[in-house]
Order: sequence, then C-alpha cells, then structure tokens
Amino acid sequence: MVVVVVVVIIQVLVFLVYAVNSWLSSHAASPVPGAHENFNPQNPDIVNQNENLQRKPLCDTSDRRADICDMEGDIRIHANSSSIFFITSSNRNTTELQESWRVKPHPRKGDLAALSRVTEMSVGYLSNNEDVPKCDIKSSVPAIIFATGGYMGNFFHETTDLIIPLYITSHKFNGEVQFLISDMLPWWITKYELLLKKLSHYEIIDFNRDPLVRCYPRVIVGITFHRDMSIDPARSGGVTMFDFGQFIRSTYSLKKERAIKLGANQDKKPRLLIISRKRTRKFTNVDEIARMAEWEGFEPVVSEIKENQSLVEFAHTVNSCDAMLGVHGAGLTNLIFLPTNAVVIQVVPLGGLETFCWADYGVPTLEMKMRYLQYSISITESSLVGRYVDQQPSEAFGVGADEEVEEQMLSLQKPEREKKTEDAHETSAEERVHDDSSSTITHATAKEEPTETNKPNEVLIAAERSDGERIQMMKPPAEPICDFSNPRTEFCEMKGDVRIHGKPSSVVFVSPQQQSNEWKIMPYVRKQMENIEKVSVRTASSPEGVPSCTINQTVPAIVFTLGGFIGNYYHDFTDILLPLFMTARQFDGEVQFLVTNIQMWWFGKYQQIIKRLTRYEFVDLDNSDEVLCHPHVMVGLRFHNDLMIDPARAPNGYSMTDFTKFVRSAYSLEREYAISLREQPDRKPKLLLVTRKGSRRFTNVPEIVAMAKGLNYEVVDADASFGDVAGFVGMVNSCDVIMGVHGAGLTNFVFLPMNAVLVQIVPCCELEAMATHTFGFPSMAARLHYLEYNITVDESTLLQLYPRDHAVFTDPQSIHKLGWMDMGKIYLRKQDVKLDVNRFRPVLQKAMDLLRQ
Repeated sequence: MVVVVVVVIIQVLVFLVYAVNSWLSSHAASPVPGAHENFNPQNPDIVNQNENLQRKPLCDTSDRRADICDMEGDIRIHANSSSIFFITSSNRNTTELQESWRVKPHPRKGDLAALSRVTEMSVGYLSNNEDVPKCDIKSSVPAIIFATGGYMGNFFHETTDLIIPLYITSHKFNGEVQFLISDMLPWWITKYELLLKKLSHYEIIDFNRDPLVRCYPRVIVGITFHRDMSIDPARSGGVTMFDFGQFIRSTYSLKKERAIKLGANQDKKPRLLIISRKRTRKFTNVDEIARMAEWEGFEPVVSEIKENQSLVEFAHTVNSCDAMLGVHGAGLTNLIFLPTNAVVIQVVPLGGLETFCWADYGVPTLEMKMRYLQYSISITESSLVGRYVDQQPSEAFGVGADEEVEEQMLSLQKPEREKKTEDAHETSAEERVHDDSSSTITHATAKEEPTETNKPNEVLIAAERSDGERIQMMKPPAEPICDFSNPRTEFCEMKGDVRIHGKPSSVVFVSPQQQSNEWKIMPYVRKQMENIEKVSVRTASSPEGVPSCTINQTVPAIVFTLGGFIGNYYHDFTDILLPLFMTARQFDGEVQFLVTNIQMWWFGKYQQIIKRLTRYEFVDLDNSDEVLCHPHVMVGLRFHNDLMIDPARAPNGYSMTDFTKFVRSAYSLEREYAISLREQPDRKPKLLLVTRKGSRRFTNVPEIVAMAKGLNYEVVDADASFGDVAGFVGMVNSCDVIMGVHGAGLTNFVFLPMNAVLVQIVPCCELEAMATHTFGFPSMAARLHYLEYNITVDESTLLQLYPRDHAVFTDPQSIHKLGWMDMGKIYLRKQDVKLDVNRFRPVLQKAMDLLRQ
C-alpha cells in the first residue's frame, strides 16, 4: 500500500513539473514568421511532455453546434487521408491509443443539409512505433483546420458560421497561426482576403488538395461557436462583439469610428442606409421611404451590395452611414461595418417573427454598442394581403406560414400626422438617431420563427398544437431524469410511485425498471449556493427498505427551497416566482408545493400569485415526519435565464407575455395596454419614478420631476414598501412609463400594461451589458418598449470619492476584473446619480414618441 502511494505521489510531481514547463513554453515569445526549421517532432522531451499534458480527450464533442479538437505536441496532418495524428510513445495506455474521433470542422453540427458538402476528418492517437507519416513540412506555429461549406453564399451565415467563430478561435495568436481550409471555396477566400490576412500571416493551405504531410506543435480542428452573431466574453477570454467590430473596422480601414452626434447647432444630416433587397421581403415603395426619411432630416442612401461589388467597397459605404434600415434578412448583417452608436432599424415581416429577429440582429447590435429599433409591420403593409384576401387574418398570417414569410414583400406606410413646425423638424433626426445615451426596441413577442428557407433545418417554426399534442409533449421519459447540464439549475422529474420523506429531504422513485441510483439536488436555481441543503433523489427497483406512504396524494408535487437571495425583490421574481410559474402553471392549480427552508412572510408577501399557482396547502418539509406519495414529482424549478422564458423549452410554449398577463390577473390589474397618444393625444401619460432609499438613488428628484412635468407627464414619485406588493402593483399598472436607476425596483415592469415604456438609468462605469441583461431583454420579451440611458462621470457621485483620473473612471475593466463583490462595492453600493436633466430630456421625449405609435 505504501509503495502504491509513493508511486502516485511521484507521478503527480512529474506531471506538475511538465505542466510548469508547458506554461513557460506557452508564454514565451512568439516564433518568427516562417521559421519552420526549429520544430523537431522526434525530440523525446517533447514526446514525454506531450504524454503528460494530454490527459484529457483530444476532442470535445459536447457542444450542440461545434466539435472542437485541440492538441499540443507532435501533430501530423495527412490531408490525402483526411487524418490528423497525435504522435505518442509506444508505452501509452492501449485503450487511449485506440481513441479516435470523426469530426466535420464546421459549426453547424447536426444540420445534415449544411454538412453534406463538408469533408469528415479522423482525429486520433498514433504510436511512434507504428508507421508514422514522415513530415514533409515542419512548422513552428499552430494550425487551425476548418471548412467553408454549409450555407456559404448567405452573408449572415458567412459571418455567424465562419467569420466570428474564426475570430474567436484565432485572434489570440496575433497572426502567428496557419489556416488549413477544407472544402475551400476560392470565391470565399477572395471575398474575405483582408480578414484572413489579418488573422494569419501565413499561406492558406487547401486541405483537400494538399499532398504533403504537415507537422505542427499545436492543431485546432474546428472553430469555436458561441451563439449566432454573438461572442460570450466569459468563454473568449474577455473578447466581446464590440472588440470584433473594432477588428472589422481596422481590417477594412473604415474611417468612421462613431456615428454622428447631433446638437442644437448641428446642420449636418445623418446618413440612413436603406437595404433594398432584390428578391423576397423587399420594400415595394423604397422611393417613398427615402423621401420620408429625407423629410425627417436624414440623407437617405438606398443600396445593397451588388453582384460584382467588392465587400471592401460596400463596407465603406455602410461605415459612412449613421443608421441602417432593412427588412429582416442577410443584408442587415452589414451592421458589423457601422460605426459605434449607429442605429439599426429592423423591419419585421408578418408571422410572429419578433423574437427571432431580435435574437439575430437586436442582441448583436446592442453588444456592438449600437442602438436598436424594431418595427413590426401591420397586415396592410404586407404583400400577402393580395394572396389571402378572403381569409381571416389569423388563418392567413398565423404562425407556421413559412412559405408566406419567405415570399413577403413590404410597403411601409407613412403615419398620419399634421405638418410639423420648423422647431420640431430640427429635432426629429436627433430623436431618431441618438443622443449618445439611449437605445430602444419596440415590443418583441416570444415566438421562435425562421427567417430564410436556406436557414438551417434545426430552426423550425413553432406551429400551433392541439391540446392532445401538447399533453404528449409534456410526458416525461419512462425513467426519471436528473438534469445537471444547465449551468444555473438542477432539475429532476419522475412519474409513478414517488415517495417524499420530509425531514430527511429524501425523494425515492420506486420502479422495477430502474437501477439503483442517487443524486443530490439543489432545489434552487443557483446551484452553486453553499447555504442551501440539498435534496436526495434516488431510484429503487422494489419497495423493500423504502419508507411506506403515510399520506397519498393524487396531484403532482414540486419540491423547492426558499433560501438563497429571497427578500430581494428582483431575486424573488427571477429565482422563485418566474421559475415556479414555468414549472407549476401547466397544472392549473392542481399541484402541491413541498418547501424546504420555508419563510412564512414570503408566502404572505406573494400570496396572490401563490394561490393562483396551487389550490393546495404547502408543506413545510423541514418539519414534516410524513412520507408523502405523489404520482408525479419535480425536484427543483425550471430555469432558462434571468427573468426570461424560452417558449421553445417551456411547457405549453409559455412566454414572458404569458407570465406578465398571469401576474396582472393574479392582482386583478385592469390595464392590459398602455395609453395610446395617437388615439388620445390630449391625455398625459403617467410616469412612475422609482426613487430608491439606499444606494443608486437620485439626488435631484425635484429637478427630474419638474423636467418630466414640463414634457407633459403626470409624475408619480414612489418606491414600494417592503412586503406591500399588493398595495403597490396597482399604482405601477396605472402608469405608462417607469424609470429608475438599475436596481430591484425596476422588476415592477412585470405589472406594467403592454406597450408601456421601461427607462433604465445605467450607473457609471461600463455596466451596460449587465443592465441590459437584467431588465432590457426581459422587458422587451414582455412586449414593453425599452430605453436605456448611460450616465456620464459628471452625473455620478463617485466623483466625490475618487479623483477623475482614478482607474474607477479611466479603466473600469480593471475594477470589474477584481470580481463581483469588489466591483459591486464601488459601482453598485457607493454610487448615487445626479441626473443631468437637459441631457436626459430627449430620452423621455423618445418615450413619449413610443406611446404615440
């Protein structure tokens, strides 16, 4: 036994030595471009080091969209056989030597249509005593292998499937990397020549036509994909879509870094690019649109990239503009060339495509620090009216009419209005472009829809389903599932003989078909919490040794906890109430709640909501000696994202609008829609000013109120008392606009009527992404208008605590990198806001405009 322990310790020490050596090597200076002669794959030191480093599999196939193989050591590429070999010593573990992977290096995994023309490659180990391919060319720089098949020829897919993933994968090498491209399209190489040269200083190798054996010290097969038109900074070393935009502008030498900023004495017109499209979803009255834009103070530019026009030339045209307007389609991908703070206006065709359009272009626009507007056309603006004149609108334009969506053409209608005064004409363009401080999007319904027929097969229109089909979809698998794949939550669901023993927090599923197994489940949507007791979930093939039922129930049960961050209004909703709605609403009250760490005050605070979700008394599991038996049990709560519902994954296709409708009904709130100033131009919209009592409060409330009243708002200055939800939500629902500094009080947007406006004031410094994630995306999914105002340093009380040249202001990212707690102490706890009412006024004017729509 002692000998075994000593051997293990020695192996660990050896591994650590090699790991340190590897770290030192990887942080050494980059090799000189073209210096291939220094690499020696037969060096025994490299082979030994390679053996110890490669304890993990060469390939990661866990991602739903892309397989990635990343290996360091002696790697040899034999293109003729589509093989990549990792050379290792002959005394390597035999089982490991037999491991191999079949990979198609294109991020459309599972899409048979996209991958039908992509070459499959073999990746695996090869012992050095076997017939090892001899190196024809030895390189000292890494290599990336990827394919240009799939949906190339569509600018959206060229960008989201290849350009962005290639940037994510290769930017860290600073050009010291070589590309081997499979299924290479010469026209694609020509089109993106500048980008490829910027990412790699080396000759591009045509993988399928390369007769040589190439040897590299590191090879990556496949390219990293996060989301469509998006980069996740947490997975990319902090690189963002904003960084990608700067990279694009630098690559194409685009001169315009920021869009025009209009002022009182500004006589220059903002340029508006109108993407005309040649085929489907084109504007049929583009001249009329251009004239209207010119009348509003824009310089319209009607264009789309021509067949023989270079991408460079069109990129400069796009970059010269301050705003871009187009129907949902690949042409909007040109937003990557726009300057920072430009405005993207996406016109959404009929068919319930709002959320799909928002995901494709709305989110990327905001991530690139631009402004976003979304316009959903009416039935009379669609060319489909002529084809379905005899049908009801719900039949002709219902969700699922994919062919009709593809064949639509649009005729935008000019709104009826009186002729504007000279003064109004001067400010109209500024209102529509930006004042460097706000972003807006009209309501987005929560339906996942397709855009173009050449979009991948995995994206399907969610057609209306019959009740029978919905019930069938809700049926759980025959055996219990404990799903640990979600980074935020754990969830188990089982049907049959399920027994819950209270005090031990034990759930047992008895089934002859089951093998014995056990999980420890965190019944809260933040599974990393340390102060919450876990629930034991196990399976048993027979009732022997299993507690007998003391109470039998005929309804399902949901086991969850009231620990974590409850007591914070925002977390009450995003951690408990919304997940509980998604989990329980499908049962229409015929479900019982079994609760650990119970907080009676919490049930009292939200009793109106709880009573609508269950008709049964809740059970305090921590103080129950009973063995409760239910035919259907869920442990944990469903969770998609913070204060968000993904209809594609929710029971019955529930959406955020379903949730807000539910809470309005629970509190008997009368207003379903906000005021329409178009129909009632003489009425004053009601503005709720959330003042806050602690940090991030307004220090000049009277000044803000006076300014808002001057714009013809009726102002309500309030903040809810703790626990008095029922007494406060009625006032919220009576309002048309709610504004406040980023904080829990803005959660009250869930009680607003649809088409109301949420105005979020974002504190200093660089908190925009967090603020938009927390309240921007959810409010838009709830069919509200969203406006965001980022304060300047002069509007922050942090100036009273730090000098202007402090890193708090000059380098916010250095503070963010200290971690959530340290960042929060400065930017969230110490900061109040003295709003510059003159700078902020256009935001409330814009809110008024939205209520006129």
